[in-house]
Amino acid sequence: MSLTQGDFTTNVFRVEGGWRLSPRVSFMGTAQYDDVTGIVGLFSRFRWIARPGNDVYVVYTHHWQDIGRRVLDFDYRTISQGAAAKISFTQRF
Repeated sequence: MSLTQGDFTTNVFRVEGGWRLSPRVSFMGTAQYDDVTGIVGLFSRFRWIARPGNDVYVVYTHHWQDIGRRVLDFDYRTISQGAAAKISFTQRF
């Protein structure tokens, strides 16, 4: 990529997956790594459809950064993590 500060190249590696336990319950997750920042990110989401229009979501994210000095040191530290829940309710009049 070309920027005014200079050119750079990065490699991004990503794995995605999902599991549908039933028509109303599902889980999906993504893990991603880029070799410029050395950050590994994990994103996961659980969804439950109690009734059509009424959903419950639980989301979890976690990020680690490689602080190793050599390639393949695998010395990671947590730089952020978080969780959130959302309930969606539809009322018909």
